[in-house]
Amino acid sequence: MVRERDIDIVDDDEEQEELDEFSDDDATSGVVGFLTGLLIGAFIGAGVALMLAPERGEVTRRRIRDRLHDLGDDARDRLEDLRDEAGRELRVQRKRLRKRLKSRR
Repeated sequence: MVRERDIDIVDDDEEQEELDEFSDDDATSGVVGFLTGLLIGAFIGAGVALMLAPERGEVTRRRIRDRLHDLGDDARDRLEDLRDEAGRELRVQRKRLRKRLKSRR
């Protein structure tokens, strides 16, 4: 025998599925719209910056290239530091694991 409460639960589940599908589409279109706006804004900003730059294009490009090179060096240094730190932590954890395994024997 089907009770009214059971019917309400089924209806609620179906409504929730419809809402989930609707919200996923909205979230995706919202993200795509935001990223599109961000990209367009970046291009407009770069264009305005180049037009209003106080120096010749060659000097500006050299400065940008140098700055990107410096940022790349900084990123490589940080990555190397993180790699070293991870290696140290891995060695510490291996020692702890070995001690646990020895103590269980």
